Amino acid sequence: MRYRRLTPGPVPGMNYFESVYPPGAYSSQNAEYVRHRGHEIGNVVSGVLTVDVGFDSYELHPGDSITYPSTTPHRISNQGRDDAVAIWLNLD
Repeated sequence: MRYRRLTPGPVPGMNYFESVYPPGAYSSQNAEYVRHRGHEIGNVVSGVLTVDVGFDSYELHPGDSITYPSTTPHRISNQGRDDAVAIWLNLD
């Protein structure tokens, strides 16, 4: 996975970035669910992402967005054959 910050520098309480998920990639090591403080907002730019939040799974296509509390166990994956690109805003 590749991350690119979309702000000129760090912004307290906020992380705004683009992520590129190659086919088969997960947002966490060993496809584990993660949780942390804050809130996440994501928008898919290209490709298809699967976002697992708690016991629910969402398939997001270009133009789709999602938001959830980061304290809920979650993981993101690309189950497709092409790269998937998303823009994320993480708030602490």
